[in-house]
Amino acid sequence: MEVSREVWAYIAGLFDGEGTATVASDGRRIWAVASITLVTPAVLIYLKSMFGGSLKPDTPKKSTHRVSWRWVLTGPPAVKFLSYLRSYLRIKDRAVEAVLEAAALVGKRGRRLSILDIESRREAIIKVREVNKRGT
Repeated sequence: MEVSREVWAYIAGLFDGEGTATVASDGRRIWAVASITLVTPAVLIYLKSMFGGSLKPDTPKKSTHRVSWRWVLTGPPAVKFLSYLRSYLRIKDRAVEAVLEAAALVGKRGRRLSILDIESRREAIIKVREVNKRGT
């Protein structure tokens, strides 16, 4: 599906305000994660239809909060999405850049990781966490 520049700009504005770019790890592997959380799921349903991923409700933390919806992309689809989105971002561009750098360290399956690979991945995860801290 072809996505126009205007739609990418709209998605970037939404992502800058309500999105998250990070990496997840199970200790041996790392993968990119892109997500957007909103109270109204209509736009998220549209994003899921365009890019795939999952859409799930988030339980409110307080009884006074409303249910929110989270659209999540992981792995190669997240990398592809973030790669296209990157040039349109104004606020979360550093976080996306850090996630894409970390994702570039993902090796081929079945290959034993060297000490250097493990250290590079750990440093990439730390960098992503640093740029995602509130106030940075």
